[in-house]
Amino acid sequence: MRGDVIGGLPEFPGLGRLAITASPLPSTILAARALIEDADSATAGSVLRLVRHDPVAVAGTLRVANAAHYGTQRTILGIERAVELLGPLTVLGIVTGMHLASSASPAASPSGACFLRLARHSVSTAYLAEVLNGFLATPWGSDTAYTAGLLHDLGRILIASQEPAAARSVYDDTTSVAADSEDELIELEQIAFGYDHTEAGEFAARRLNFPDLLVSAIRHHHRPDGAGPDPQAIRLARLVGLADAAASTLGWPARNERPGLTLDLHAAWSALAFTDLDAARTALAQRAESLRADPGEAAA
Repeated sequence: MRGDVIGGLPEFPGLGRLAITASPLPSTILAARALIEDADSATAGSVLRLVRHDPVAVAGTLRVANAAHYGTQRTILGIERAVELLGPLTVLGIVTGMHLASSASPAASPSGACFLRLARHSVSTAYLAEVLNGFLATPWGSDTAYTAGLLHDLGRILIASQEPAAARSVYDDTTSVAADSEDELIELEQIAFGYDHTEAGEFAARRLNFPDLLVSAIRHHHRPDGAGPDPQAIRLARLVGLADAAASTLGWPARNERPGLTLDLHAAWSALAFTDLDAARTALAQRAESLRADPGEAAA
């Protein structure tokens, strides 16, 4: 791993200036306020539907759910479990509090288009990870797969919210240095920011007190073997990496162009040991088609 680990937190050049807070999406804030005003409608189901399309809101909710105060320190892996634990009104309070604590919504900043595209990529990755997880024998459920997919690019989302000009130069400017692969894009991030999005994501996830399995998926989804020695950490990182590649290839890239990926050749197809590989491929394609048919479902 590049960088040192001090007190459990990775230290990389430049990460000291990266804050781990951001405002949820404007649509999330508006919907949260509406539910607060109509408390009878604020059920666990309605609040879950509200937050699960917003990576920032989910990150903040998981932070509180994994606090020692709730006796669940670093054990809550999924947003559905977090909402059940905290209760709908507490989650709404967390979401609105995050907005009040932030100076402005990154969606309304100069990097707003970049931020929203990253959020859409994250939501699409979450849905695709969830469907693929149904064809794996794992100790975690679909909630964990969805949440890991949603938060895999937490580092990029924080970068876009706090370093908008630099983020646009890396994620939006397709006329500058081309990045034909994720490895090349990571190199561009390291040049522009002093760290890449997986390092930033790990830094934020540890500061937010996420469970190790989730931290590992965020850090290693591009290079799953680095998640060892825990074989389950490697599997979740592989699952998220495959869903990430699928989202980028099938219409929801993180950058303002589709990277040169060949999804059919992705190593995770064989490494993950799907219970029915053909059925998993078919289900992935069908889920992607349903997201394209209903853009609002993948909207952030």
